[in-house]
Amino acid sequence: MGEIYDATADQGFRGFAWLDSGARSFYTKDKAIRKPEDLKGLKIRTMDSQMAIDMMSALGGSATAMGYGDIYTAIQQGVIDGAENNVTALRDHADVAKVYSYDMHTMIPDIVVISQKVWDEMSDNQKEVFLSTAKDMSSNYKQAWKEFEDQVINDVSSKGVEFVTDVDIPAFQEAVKPIYEKLQKDDPESYAVVEKIQAAQ
Repeated sequence: MGEIYDATADQGFRGFAWLDSGARSFYTKDKAIRKPEDLKGLKIRTMDSQMAIDMMSALGGSATAMGYGDIYTAIQQGVIDGAENNVTALRDHADVAKVYSYDMHTMIPDIVVISQKVWDEMSDNQKEVFLSTAKDMSSNYKQAWKEFEDQVINDVSSKGVEFVTDVDIPAFQEAVKPIYEKLQKDDPESYAVVEKIQAAQ
């Protein structure tokens, strides 16, 4: 991770810790998503990100980019069939989305950053203490996030949400391979970073 944390130093900031934000999966009004083919014909809300849109196309669904605050009404009115997010989104959408399928297609960690100027002014001892504390924070937050997710699941289960776990994850991984191949061709430098991240898992 050090190389990634250092990558933005010339822009005035650097990372020093990452926080677990859970895995993003699909949730819909009433349809389980066990394999990519189940997304065919479905309109799924994604973030306004080209990578997210390309992912939906590769999986066979139709990406609809919109703000998070519009999802509830859009599902309720049939503008979209579902969305993709970590399970905590059900706090807001369990009344209209009744099936959450654990395909875990994306994980987006939160990176905690610090001013490069402040970092440069620290002594070596201060940096050591800072990084040690950050490591503990990452570990503690991971446990806190799991407890948060468990609480949400417990809360929304009473609303009739079905949690689907028999998902063909390798089929989803296979379906998005063309995205990696395109990145390798178009941006070898970024692809090299992706390979390092995959190797660290």
